[in-house]
Amino acid sequence: MDKRGQVTIFIIIAVLIIAGVALFFVFRPNLSEKEETVTKDYAPLYNYLQDCLEQSLIEVIYINSMQGGYYDVQQDFVVFDSSSEMEGFSIPYYLIDNKLQLLSKEELEKQISVGLVSKFTSCLNSGEFEYNISYNPEEIFASSFITENKIKAELYSSVYINEIENTLQLKNFTAEIETNYLKYYDFAKYLTERQRLLGEELCISCLVKECEAKNYSLYLSPAVSDNSYILINTLNNKEDDLLFSFAYKLNYEN
Repeated sequence: MDKRGQVTIFIIIAVLIIAGVALFFVFRPNLSEKEETVTKDYAPLYNYLQDCLEQSLIEVIYINSMQGGYYDVQQDFVVFDSSSEMEGFSIPYYLIDNKLQLLSKEELEKQISVGLVSKFTSCLNSGEFEYNISYNPEEIFASSFITENKIKAELYSSVYINEIENTLQLKNFTAEIETNYLKYYDFAKYLTERQRLLGEELCISCLVKECEAKNYSLYLSPAVSDNSYILINTLNNKEDDLLFSFAYKLNYEN
């Protein structure tokens, strides 16, 4: 091939490249507009799921607080009897036969996440949507972060909106709420460690004085089972409406 032919080919290639770049910028606004339209079309579903997460976080904090930090109580626990307004909640033993059974902060966060995934999945199952959606429960998981006066949750999902021409994936949702949840747990832990130092001797007046000093109300539900004395403790601070419950099981001699 002579030099003139090579130059002609290079010119044609250059023209095609320039034309391609020009077409990209010409049609780029239309592509962006289409993505924006899709987002607006499905905003009601996204807002529903976002509201679901925010409400779920409130509910999970309440449930976990009533159950000593657990959403799914797997260790030894006692259940409020039918005469109690708090019937049905499982209260974990923080102290059993003078042995501590306390959660770590990481476990507190994990239990928040467990509850959020459960609640969020229920929202997907119970919601009435005008869209054709699908999801994989195994691809829904959450991360929770607890600080002194706040809980932040991030939920990752694979919720797909299936349409004839489009498949849109809704991935990430976040929620945040101010709460004294961690302060409740830290104080319950403090009381339990103090009680452990007393051995099998239960000092109820000591518990009450400690609570009054920190502006907590303490509700006690005692019971005797076999050779054990069971005490359910429920904390409440006048600043909020949380109830934080935990139990002790001590050896009891007639």
